[in-house]
Parts: sequence; structure tokens; C-alpha cells
Amino acid sequence: MNFSEVFKLSNQLCKFSPNGKYLASCVQYRLVIRDVSTLQILQLYTCLDQIQYIEWSSDSMFILCAMYKRGLVQ
Repeated sequence: MNFSEVFKLSNQLCKFSPNGKYLASCVQYRLVIRDVSTLQILQLYTCLDQIQYIEWSSDSMFILCAMYKRGLVQ
């Protein structure tokens, strides 16, 4: 059996994109977008506070990050 490397998550925030090509995960205030087939990091975003909720757009082009403590959406 082959396993991928382990990577950190915050608040168990991890979501596949609707098209199944990407995986979004959060580590505190960072959003990490990975390619599903290779788990390579494609994009790394830094938000203003700890991310508490993520949601993909239906076309997998955008992702919303909510920070409830500050009342922010990025």
C-alpha cells in the first residue's frame, strides 16, 4: 500500500471541489489548495484571521473563507 504524506489541518476544515480536481484545507489562517491526484500544493493563500468555514463555488473557480470572530469573508 502507498500512502500520501500527512499534512496539518485546523478545525478539520478540508473540502473537495465540486469538479473533484482540487482539495482545499486550512491551517489556522492559511488556505491551501492541492491537486487531488498528486497532493501537490497549487495555491497558498493567507487570510486575516483563523479560517472557520470554507465553501467552493459550484464551478470550482472560487472558494469562500469565513472568519466568524471578525465577521469577515474572504
